[in-house]
Amino acid sequence: MGLAQGEEELEEEYLALESQFPAPVPPTQVIEIPGDDRCAALSRILAMDASRRSDVARFRNALRGELLQPEKWPPG
Repeated sequence: MGLAQGEEELEEEYLALESQFPAPVPPTQVIEIPGDDRCAALSRILAMDASRRSDVARFRNALRGELLQPEKWPPG
């Protein structure tokens, strides 16, 4: 099964951003990643993937386009 157009573009964007950084470093070394555009691209990829789950779709439908406010969560 192939990727949809939007998924292909996100994959290309993420891989292009990933290629700007060196290979993984040993666990004892920490590197700083300025502006972390990779994180934003990966977040969009994960959100797209999550949207395929029926439980996520029901939850998003229940929210009716509203965002959860941290101070109001959990409800009750």
